[in-house]
Formats: sequence, structure tokens, C-alpha cells
Amino acid sequence: MIWKVVFIVWISALYFILRKAWLRADIVLMFSIPSHIRSVLEKAIHAPSGENCQPWRFEIGADDTIHVFNIPERDSSLYSWGQRASYFAHGALLENIRIAAEGSGFKTELELLPDPRNGSYVARVRLAAAQSVLEARSLAPFILERATNRKPYTVSELSAVGEETLVNEAELYAPAKIYFLKDRVSIRALSAAASVNERVLFENKKLHDFFYDHITWTREEDERKRLGFYIKTFELPLPAERMFQLCKNYTYARVLRAVGLPRFIARQNASVYASCAAVGVITIPSLASEEFIRAGMLFERIWLRAARETLSIQPLAGMIYLALRIFAREASDFSLSQQKQIQEAYSTVRRIAGNKNAYIPMMFRIGKSDPPSARALRLVPDITMRNF
Repeated sequence: MIWKVVFIVWISALYFILRKAWLRADIVLMFSIPSHIRSVLEKAIHAPSGENCQPWRFEIGADDTIHVFNIPERDSSLYSWGQRASYFAHGALLENIRIAAEGSGFKTELELLPDPRNGSYVARVRLAAAQSVLEARSLAPFILERATNRKPYTVSELSAVGEETLVNEAELYAPAKIYFLKDRVSIRALSAAASVNERVLFENKKLHDFFYDHITWTREEDERKRLGFYIKTFELPLPAERMFQLCKNYTYARVLRAVGLPRFIARQNASVYASCAAVGVITIPSLASEEFIRAGMLFERIWLRAARETLSIQPLAGMIYLALRIFAREASDFSLSQQKQIQEAYSTVRRIAGNKNAYIPMMFRIGKSDPPSARALRLVPDITMRNF
């Protein structure tokens, strides 16, 4: 008799625990993640993101639908006004999902921002069995090969056919557009504009501290965290790396600022940036979240195509995202001098790109280079099964 009472109490307690968890949507359904979806997402998460913050998680419906969510707290930096940098990163992620799925025999149906009341609900992607897409199949292997390369590039020109192919990609991602600037005068001017980010970074304590907080200094630390920048990805010569480490202490950085360190670093970086075949600029007509997502999709497609052609790419977007914050009148963290530097640099990019009214979600350099010395690692994807 006692065992019956114990059994009933145990069953009742289990029921209420499960019911509470279910109502909170915290319980994973009693299914494993379908292998084809896990395979797609394990590739897709190798998309680029600011500071390698990886601001995404996934919920899988019973009908092979992937629900993609933003994690705002992963990217709360001065670089991500209104989560626009994260939306751009999600665009790259979604392009990887599409390419990985279509290259594996699934067609995809993509719906962006499906719930206007929930800006963190970025996309809904339905998978359905189909013939693999040849173009996707040819690009899919490069999802894992793609990496930011901060080494100097050769200045040999892009082939006319290669450039035309990259430009034509933009037609699929309207209203995003892309421009390639190849003359040396424009490249030097754009490189100098991009390097304003480093100058401001070493003059602004909040930006400086955020940046250094996201650096991992040993391979062991990088393996453990799998977020942020690994020091070896900066491709610094050993003396420069030692100086860079010294500047982690803002007191030292402030002393060195008095002797012109930020200007020196900006000039050095501008010189490296200018060692390329071309600078690419992506433009969009507004600051709408969806346009940043589409621009991110375009950028990832271009990067994968470039990787297939053994071309390297380095994003040069820091100054751009600081400018968006200033335009939104959320510039209290910057001095008037810093605001002026950033605004003038952004105006330079607009002018050279030939569209003074457009917004710029990405600028990057492209060219031939030796392989990068190290690559950013990724977290295990956060995937749960849900009832929708």
C-alpha cells in the first residue's frame, strides 16, 4: 500500500515539474535534433560576427523548420547600435544555412523577422527535400575554409570576370549593392578612413576596455572560451605584439597617447589595409534591420566565392558602426574630436563609393595573401527542439 502512495506522489511531482517546464518553454522535446539539421547548423555557425560574439541560438520545430534568434547580450558594444551589427552577422549565418542546406539536397524557404513584436526572432527557415543545388554544393566546402585574413595582400588586380561575378551577386540581395574600388588613390583614402577606428579605440577608454576584454592571449584560453579575438589572428610581429599587450593597461596606453601612439597605429594599419587588390563597399538605402540582414547575406556569399577563388578578405567595419551610433545621436561616449574624426571618415567612404545618401553596413579589403596564422573558434551551437 505504501509503495502505491509513493508511486502516486512521485508521478504527481513529475507531472507538475514537467508541466511547469513545458509552460516556460524550457524543456527540450523528447526527440534528438535531426542529424541533417544539426549538420547544417554546425557548418552555418562559422559565419563571421563582430568580436566573434556569435549572437545566435536555434529552436527546431517538428516540421524541419529552423527558428533563428538573436542573443542581444552577446553584443552590447558601442559597435552594435540597435543590434545592427548582430543583424548583419545573422545575415551571414542565414546565407550559410541556405548554402549548407541546398548543397546537401534541401531547398530552403526563408522568412525574415517573422514576428514584428519580437526583434530577437530573426528568421524562420523551412527545409524540404530537393535536388542539391550545384552552386551551393560548390560553395558549401568553403564555409569552413573562410576566415578573416589580416596579413598584407598583393596588389595584383581582380580579374574582370571575377569582379563582375561578385558584383552580380548583389542582384539577389536587393536593395543591398556592392562597389569595388580599385584605383590606388581610392584604396589609400578608404584605408585611412577605416584606420580611424584604431585611432579612436586607443583614445577612448570605454572602447579600449571593451576591445581588450574580448582578446584571448593563449591558444588554451581561446580553446576554452571560443569567443572573441585570439591574439595570433592579428598577425602582429613579436615586438608589436608585446607593445600591444602592454597597452592593455589603459594607464600605459594614455601615456603613449601623449607621444602619438594612436596616430602611429592608425597609419600602420592604413598601410596594411591598402595592400590589397580592391576595397569593397556594401550599401543599403536605410537603417532597417532587414536590410542589414540582407547585406550580411550578400557579404557572406561574396566571401565564400572569394574563398573559392583563393582570395582573402578582411572586414573594415569598426569605424562604420561607430558612425551609425553617432548619427543616431547616441554619441555621449565619444569626445567631440572623436565624433568629428568618425563622421569625416564615414563621409569619405560615402563619397568614394559614389552614394552620399546611402548607409554602409560593410567595407572590406580583398586580394591574394598567404593563409592566416590562426582562425577564430566557435561555440557548440545552441539548439533546442520546441513545439510551435
